[in-house]
Formats: sequence, structure tokens, C-alpha cells
Amino acid sequence: EQETTLAKTLAEARATVAEYQAHPGARMERRKLTNAIVVHVQQIAATKDQINKKSRDIMMLLVQLQEPQKTFALLSIAKKMLSQCDVQVAKLNRYAFALAEVAVRIACDVPRFGALLVALIHEVCVSSVPKYYPFVPGRYATDEEYYGLMGYTKTEEGAFETTDAYIDRMTGVMLFYAAFVQVEAPNHPHGVDAAWRWLARLLNRCPPNRYTAAALDSFLKIAGYRMHNEYRGQFVKVLELIHREF
Repeated sequence: EQETTLAKTLAEARATVAEYQAHPGARMERRKLTNAIVVHVQQIAATKDQINKKSRDIMMLLVQLQEPQKTFALLSIAKKMLSQCDVQVAKLNRYAFALAEVAVRIACDVPRFGALLVALIHEVCVSSVPKYYPFVPGRYATDEEYYGLMGYTKTEEGAFETTDAYIDRMTGVMLFYAAFVQVEAPNHPHGVDAAWRWLARLLNRCPPNRYTAAALDSFLKIAGYRMHNEYRGQFVKVLELIHREF
């Protein structure tokens, strides 16, 4: 239900910018805007000064924009942050905290950004919903249909990436998602309560296997400390359940 609602928000945003993205006359404007966003996101670093500066820079950019440029910018920021999961987060896990801190600050001022970011995370990583598609012979028309549902991407040669590569990529996304939900912020639109819901849903509905275990490990590594501070004994009980049964 939550995934459907967020996907609708994402579809509406894409419809808002469709004409703008396709218009030849706006090409230079789009390029200038995209370049500015790329620079800001790439300059995010794990220092308070840089997190403050980049949050301000991005917000100053957004307040100058009207529709459809503003929605285009929100989508571009979210996509660029997700691309950092492959480039930076998977290699240096703690970078997820700095990236998420900036993302939450934007989301607190522009709640729609938070919805679009989480919707895009859901789109690229089924484990973030969380959900899992079991491979049942005869259920899917082709193997390609199954791999497509799971979110595997194709290599330049046209073959699907290996499961090792897929797990590595999804780990980066889950580390970032976990960092995003654990940030302490008064107006956080998708905070630690969302972390508890995600954990409960995974344990109640998803089978223990390599995909879900990798997602769970990544999530707890980043969000576990904050969840323990928030839920104390209840969280310890969940950890005991994971240890005993999962």
C-alpha cells in the first residue's frame, strides 16, 4: 500500500516534467541545472561544515525554481544521491550518513522530495519495500521477467549482472536507506518509525535467504544504534528473534 502510494507520487512527478524534459528549447537550461546538482551532491562530505553548506546550497537552488523546473530538480537530486550508492556508499559505508543527512534536511523543507526519494529507492531495490519474488518454475514467462522484477540490470553485453554484483549494488542502496530513516530530525517525513515498520515487515513476510539477509545486515549495521536508542527492550527482542530464527 505504501509502495503504491509513493509510486503514484513518483509517476505524477514524472508526468509533470515530461514535456520539459523533451523540449529542445530547454536543453541548455536542463544541462545547467543538472550540472549544478551533480556538483553539489558530489561535494557532500562527512563534516558538519560541508553538510551544512551543501544543504544550504541545494535549498537555495530549489527556492529559485518554479514548476516544472523544481520537480525536475527534485528528481535529479534524488537520482544523483542514489547513483552515489554505487560510487561511494558501497565502497565507504560511513559516507551514507553524510548523504542521508543532506537528504533529510531537504525532505524536511520539501516533504515531496522525501516521498520521491523513497519511491525511487523502492523502484531500484525491492528489499527496501521490503518484498521478495521467489523463483517458482512456470510462474514467470521467462527468466528475464524474473530478473527484471528483482531489479537486476543488464551489462553492456546485454546479459544480466551476476548475483554478486546485484547484491553489492543493493547493499549500497540499503545502507543509504537505513541512514536516511535513522537521522534525528523534528519534521522527518520518513524517520525511525519507518525503520521499525521495515524491519517488522521483512521479518514477518520475507523468507530468510541471501537477498533478505544482505538487506537486513546492511540495514541493522547503519540504523541499529538509533533503533536501540528509540525502542530499547523491544528492539533487543527483535534482535533475539533474528538470532534465533532468521
